[in-house]
Amino acid sequence: NTESSNYDANSQDDDKKYWRGLAFTDACNGAEEDRHQLSHVTISDTQFAAITAGSRPHDPSGNGPTCGDANNDCNVGEFAMTDMTFNNVASAFKHGSGQGTQVTLHNFQVSNGRDACFNFAENTIAKLSGTQGSPSTMTDCNTNWNEWGGAVISTPGSTAGSLEMSYVDIYESRATAIRTDLVDITIDNVNVY
Repeated sequence: NTESSNYDANSQDDDKKYWRGLAFTDACNGAEEDRHQLSHVTISDTQFAAITAGSRPHDPSGNGPTCGDANNDCNVGEFAMTDMTFNNVASAFKHGSGQGTQVTLHNFQVSNGRDACFNFAENTIAKLSGTQGSPSTMTDCNTNWNEWGGAVISTPGSTAGSLEMSYVDIYESRATAIRTDLVDITIDNVNVY
C-alpha cells in the first residue's frame, strides 16, 4: 500500500494536544509471523509511546492487560514497518511487557522522542535500517534528558534478543545514543551526530 495514513491528536482542542498511542496487548500463541504490518504511516503527538507492545500505556486502573515477565517472553509481534514517520512522541516504539517481540523498521524517521526514540523490552529482536544514500533518521531523542534515555535503549535483564542497525543516522540524542544488553548486536553504517 502506498496510501499514507496519519494518526495524531485532535488539533482543534488545545487541552487535548496528545493522545495515548497504539497498544498491542497479548501474546500471539504461535501466530506471530506477519501479524502487524504498517506501511506509509505517520504517528504524531502521543502522550506515551506511538506503539506500545505488551500492555497498555499507563493504564489508569493499573489492572490493564500485560503478558510476560523477565523470565517468560511475550511476543506480541511480529511488527514489520516500512516508510514510517514518528514525531513528538514519548518513544516511537516501547515495550509494555512484550519481551521477545520481533520488530523490523525500514525507512523511518523519528523526531522529538521525549524519552527515547526506541525503548525495547528484554529479549527483543529488533532490526532498524535505511538504505545506502537514504538512511533512516532519529533526531532529538530523549529531549526530557532522562538519565536512562537515548536514541535506542532496552530494559536491562536480557538473556537473548538482538539489535541490528544499518544505514541509520542519529542526530542530537541526549544522555546516550545506544544502550542495550540484548545478546547479539550488529551495527553497520550508523552515524551519531
